[in-house]
Amino acid sequence: GARSEAAAEFGELAVWPPVDAVPVDVSGLYAELAGDGMAYGPLFQGLKSAWRRGTELFTEVALPEEGHQDAARFGLHPALLDAGLHAIGHGDPAAAETGAQLPFSWAGVSLYAVGASALRMRLVATGAGDQRALALWVADGSGRPVAAVESLTLRPASAEQVNAAGAAHVESLFRVEWVAAGAGAPVEAADLRWAVLGRDEFGLGTTDAQVTEYADVDAFVVALEAGEPVPDAVFVAPSVGVSAEGVVEAVHGAVGAALELVQGWLADERFAGMRLVWLTSGAVAVGAGAGVRDLAGGAVRGLLRSAQSENPGQLVMLDLDLDGDGVGAVAAALASGEPELAIRAGVVSVP
Repeated sequence: GARSEAAAEFGELAVWPPVDAVPVDVSGLYAELAGDGMAYGPLFQGLKSAWRRGTELFTEVALPEEGHQDAARFGLHPALLDAGLHAIGHGDPAAAETGAQLPFSWAGVSLYAVGASALRMRLVATGAGDQRALALWVADGSGRPVAAVESLTLRPASAEQVNAAGAAHVESLFRVEWVAAGAGAPVEAADLRWAVLGRDEFGLGTTDAQVTEYADVDAFVVALEAGEPVPDAVFVAPSVGVSAEGVVEAVHGAVGAALELVQGWLADERFAGMRLVWLTSGAVAVGAGAGVRDLAGGAVRGLLRSAQSENPGQLVMLDLDLDGDGVGAVAAALASGEPELAIRAGVVSVP
């Protein structure tokens, strides 16, 4: 239940409409807000009524019928809570000069009940000007406590600011575009020494580089301790090809195995100066209309991207086109120093 010190404040929501409060006309509010650059969709147009009493604002809000089924998914449905704040400044001459007052910072939030589809809200001003803030008490349609907020700080926003923010998505990045990598310094593959953990199913041994296979990391360590030279790159070449029936199991298995290998690799100081290159084929879409056929490899790439951000320079992701001349361009790709690459028809691309 609500804390005893808040019981009196919630008592103001037990009698509805609130006693001695003056109704505020909100019939044209959403059209007015849309004109100011704040257009709310149907789910967010939940404000039904509002009243003022001195520095207090009371609002009544409800989710549209299509939103009722989602109410139970939330402690407090975000569209419902937001709608209770839409009348802030509406019909208040003192707020007209500062522009729209938008929620900025929340403090002292308590939740007492969940799943409401309609609310009564009491908002009490606790600050003014640029430091304007509100205390909130929220009850359900029968006046039972739902939530309380000790302080909600507001920030003024002009129509120009709101419109500019709304247009920002035009400059946003909606997709990854792969472009040809710039030409780096010439590379002589014959001068390179590569190690492969697992079987060389990608055909690295067909290049001029000196390629050595190791059954696993342990076998590679034994070779290093026996005096084997440190390779220029260490490749992880998981098996390619997954049947449609086994995709889920393959994804789980591939990600689990990759996590174990990468964690062990990064924790071993003996590998600190070596680049681990994770090979996939068809795990990323490069070019218009291209698809992804290796879903397990795609999932592993997501995991590795996080590891790359924490360990810059130690991990490389390289996706090859086994149907083209991908293997022949591996040396040039690695020479670029990029953390993520793809090779299609012999052309090295980066995102």
